[in-house]
Amino acid sequence: MRDKKEILGLIEKVKIYNPINQKSASLYALIDTGATSSSLDLKIAGKLNLMITGSRIIRSKTIITDRIIRPTVKAIVEIKGIKMELDTITIADRSNLTLPMIIGRDALYGRFIVDVSLTHKSREITDLIKKININEVIYHEQQS
Repeated sequence: MRDKKEILGLIEKVKIYNPINQKSASLYALIDTGATSSSLDLKIAGKLNLMITGSRIIRSKTIITDRIIRPTVKAIVEIKGIKMELDTITIADRSNLTLPMIIGRDALYGRFIVDVSLTHKSREITDLIKKININEVIYHEQQS
């Protein structure tokens, strides 16, 4: 664990890397202290060629059934210059959701403090979304 923790807002720019081929993508993610694990959109995981490493039972507020099994992948996630390897990122179709990724407690614990007032000046998420292009995903090929 780090001595000094970085402070994150409600929405942060993150970079996600495939640990095998080093393909990566930069995108905006929702910082979600209520989520046990991080979750990534299925299409982004496919473009990065992330391999399914297992599955996990989750509870989702967006799905009618109480629990669902989702596949998991391993990836390196970078937030504010801090890289971490996460091996239980769930994969889901997030195309109907506001952001293509959520960062859960698996990435936050011991590394970050969340202060939504840094990026969010009201109770409505739409005030922040209007200021940034949340749908922008920039893909990067392997770095030499």
